[in-house]
Formats: sequence, C-alpha cells, structure tokens
Amino acid sequence: MPQPGIAEVAGFTLDSLFSENLNTDIERLQSTNDLVDAMPFWRRRGLHERRIEVMVIRPSEDLRKVAADHSVQMPRGVRLFLRTVGGWGHEWRIPSYLLFDGRFAQALIDLGYRDGLKARPALQAFFS
Repeated sequence: MPQPGIAEVAGFTLDSLFSENLNTDIERLQSTNDLVDAMPFWRRRGLHERRIEVMVIRPSEDLRKVAADHSVQMPRGVRLFLRTVGGWGHEWRIPSYLLFDGRFAQALIDLGYRDGLKARPALQAFFS
C-alpha cells in the first residue's frame, strides 16, 4: 500500500479539524442538555444553564464531488500544485477546502438552499 501524499494528509487533517469538531460540539451540547434535563426543577432555578435545542442539516451531496465537478475552474497554478503534491483527483479532499471560485461557492449556496427547502418542515418546527 503506497504512502499517502502530503495533500491527502492535509485533506484528512482539515476534515478532522472541521467535521469532527462540529460533531464533538453537538455531542457536548446534547450531554449538557441531558444533565440539565436530569436536574430537578428547584435545582435549575438559580443556574444559568438551560436546555438548548440543536438541529443539524448535513449536505445531501458530498462536497468533495462538488469540488471535483468544479476543479477545471481552478487556476492553472493551483491545479499544477495539487498534481505535484498528490491532491489532484484523489478523493478531492484538499480541493474542497482550497477552491474559492465563485461558481463553486454558488454551487455550495445552491446545495444549501435545496437542502434547506427539503428540511423546511423541520426548520419551521424548530424555530416556532
């Protein structure tokens, strides 16, 4: 099995920093909610802690695929750099963090909008 390239390691690192931290934050919030729920009412009255509801909407499409679809729009120098460090065409992790093209950003916004529309009933219930 070949050694992972620097771009592959960087991509996994960025994935860990962003997605795992978000998941950890959600788990901590849910644990805090469980503790607050387990406290008797008379004990909670003087505390600042309260239950905080959480709603998570995850992208319905893999952002690496969206990055791959828009990879030809990357500047030539960036494409060359990614090929050199092994980040071109391999799972598209690092390009999904480095691609700042307006069309890619618009594709992400459109994806978020569609996902929000799909989750509309749950969002309305969450905010009401």
